[in-house]
Amino acid sequence: MSRLLYTIIRTTRLDEMKAFYGGRLGLETAASGPGGVEYRTRGATLALRAVTDPGVAGIALRFATPDLQAECARLEARGIPVGAGITDQPAGRLAEFRDPEDNLVGLLQPQAPRVETEGPTLGAAIVNCRDFGRAASFYRDRLGLPVAAEGLHWMEFDTGETRLALRVRPVAAEGLQHASQPIALAFHTEDLDEWSDRLHANGIHFASAPVEADFGVYAEAVDPDGNVMVFRQPLGEPTVEELLAEAFEDDEVPQHEGMRKPLKKGSKAVSRLAIRPDREAPKKQTARGTRTARSTAKRKRVASPRGTGPAGSRRKPKSSHDTKRAKTKPATGRLKKAARAVFAGKKRAVARASRSKPVKRASASRGRRR
Repeated sequence: MSRLLYTIIRTTRLDEMKAFYGGRLGLETAASGPGGVEYRTRGATLALRAVTDPGVAGIALRFATPDLQAECARLEARGIPVGAGITDQPAGRLAEFRDPEDNLVGLLQPQAPRVETEGPTLGAAIVNCRDFGRAASFYRDRLGLPVAAEGLHWMEFDTGETRLALRVRPVAAEGLQHASQPIALAFHTEDLDEWSDRLHANGIHFASAPVEADFGVYAEAVDPDGNVMVFRQPLGEPTVEELLAEAFEDDEVPQHEGMRKPLKKGSKAVSRLAIRPDREAPKKQTARGTRTARSTAKRKRVASPRGTGPAGSRRKPKSSHDTKRAKTKPATGRLKKAARAVFAGKKRAVARASRSKPVKRASASRGRRR
């Protein structure tokens, strides 16, 4: 379920609405009956349905699904109650429920594949939300519609040629009459001036003059039920002449100081030179170099005493793991010699210390007198 199939305007004044959309707006009728009419529009089909209760009048959205039974079970598991269950309609099987903004949303399993028609492009269905967070969570997380683009106060879903857009409903919408109603429908055209001239000739007066905004040039018109319709011309790509006409410099404060200090009276001209340090990236160690370093680290110096080789020569074993390498004796001679020298030095030091004592000197002098 990702395609917006129908945008249905439920009205208590069907004849006046048919005269507006079919006569003045110039939409071609695709199907008609006592209970309503469908028009040929590219993207989602624009339809009118007659109702007797003014409380249920408004705009409803219907999305296409290949398996309505499985989709309803999935919605019930995600906390969306499907009110009256599944009903049979001339176009197919239908299940309806309400979104957090109390707009009527339906899932339709069509009986036959929809045939693409030519006509004015219904570019977007705009849902103006009082609680943007709840509405975004409903359409994105529960219904599972894929997000095409989003911003801080808006979100757009990929629902086919007619996109579903969520907008934060402003408190005071100056110049944006369509932002004050729950759902607004937007027609896209490549030449808004030509279309507005044709609509003026048919007796349609725009509620506001064409206004240029970030998303394009748009104008608004009101139907007999008070629904504001948007006619939008998307902004084209800037031409080469327009890009060349843009100023290269502006009056904003630069983020970085210049390299050279501006020349002023009584000040030194300072020039700063930034020298980049000469840094070389460490060379990558090849597999061969790794093996060489590893084998070198394992090698140790092997003793090769004289007279142990053939004919009294010095024996050269291959490695420390060679079982036939020469077995050297521990070097105990130097240790013993050093121990004797230390012991003799200690005895001499003790003797000198004992002779320097006063008692020892006195007894030694008495012995010499005798």
